[in-house]
Amino acid sequence: MSSLLNDLAPPELRGRYNAIDALIVSTGNIVGPLLVVAVYTRRGTGTTLLLLVLAGGCAAAGLISRALPPRPDAPALSGERV
Repeated sequence: MSSLLNDLAPPELRGRYNAIDALIVSTGNIVGPLLVVAVYTRRGTGTTLLLLVLAGGCAAAGLISRALPPRPDAPALSGERV
């Protein structure tokens, strides 16, 4: 993910983009398990499993979309402004 991030970021802001990305990932690693425990204790197994299946579906859709070939009219991600 960081290579895509570095391709999209302007050269002078790459450090900030990478820092924000690291902050988001770290926050997700802390908040995610706490959120699952909170949902499980308040709503039960059914709701927790439903949310986990939905999250897995979103992750699968993201991976599939990245595996698709690029559109012919889409600009290349080379770090240069078009």
